[in-house]
Amino acid sequence: MITYKEALNIIEKTLTSLEIKDIAVHQAFGVNSETLVSASHVPPFSNSAMDGIAIKSKETKATTKENPQRLEIKNTIYAGDKVITSNDNHVCFEIMTGALMPKNFDAVIPIEQVEIIKENNKSYLLLKEPIKKGRNVRLAGEDFLPGDIILEKGKSINPYNLMSLLMNKINKVKVFQSPKIGIVATGSELDGNSESSIPNTNGPYIEACVRRLGLECTNQLHAKDDPSEIKMQIKKCMDAGADIIITSGGVSAGKADFVPSVLIDMGAEILFHKVRIRPGKPILMAKFPDGKIVFGLPGNPVSVAVGFRFLRP
Repeated sequence: MITYKEALNIIEKTLTSLEIKDIAVHQAFGVNSETLVSASHVPPFSNSAMDGIAIKSKETKATTKENPQRLEIKNTIYAGDKVITSNDNHVCFEIMTGALMPKNFDAVIPIEQVEIIKENNKSYLLLKEPIKKGRNVRLAGEDFLPGDIILEKGKSINPYNLMSLLMNKINKVKVFQSPKIGIVATGSELDGNSESSIPNTNGPYIEACVRRLGLECTNQLHAKDDPSEIKMQIKKCMDAGADIIITSGGVSAGKADFVPSVLIDMGAEILFHKVRIRPGKPILMAKFPDGKIVFGLPGNPVSVAVGFRFLRP
């Protein structure tokens, strides 16, 4: 019997990557096959994190309630507008979220926190306290700097890191082709034709887990406790293109536990059988000469759940 850590090491050393394919980033799904690195600043420019008023913080240092300051609001900057440069002192700009910060302006006061007064057809921002530099400003490179890792090799592409790929203007990614999974639930008690039969929960459970991972399930089959039937169903999974076959039941030490001997008879090598975990001790892993892998889980539903969760490929 081996330890849980030893079983993980065997799995890691045995499983090999499938074919790598290029895919458009908008349709990207699966496991990333190369480490992706940022080539530029993201965001590419400093921009406002709020709808508000852009100011120069240094002009507010002496501002107090007793010594308020007025800044003339020159005009409005929208997201997508070109950068504005102003050499005037004591002026500010209304600015929208995502808009380029005017040159030499370094803070934004949210619109709901400002006090505006009007005189002679002009609008002024009335300040009664100093404003800290960088307030409500997203700086250039705040998310990614050149050389920062966007996504490491071997990490799954999901909706969250997909945004990072798009922000870095990556159009295509290389992903490992996902393995196809075949499932065989063994046990004569699962046939549903006798008073002693019970529902087959293991097969549908494993299939649901496989599909939740975004993997294709080639077959979800049942075999009675009969070596020839177990062999036939495993062969069906292989013929359907399964790269990994997951069985449940038939891996312990009883008279009806035929899975290990069937696999050996089919030419597979047993890489481990019995792991020091509970529940799920009888779990096994086998490999066929063509590289196809079999994970044999015990028949107890809780053992199936534990085995799939902690020893899944």
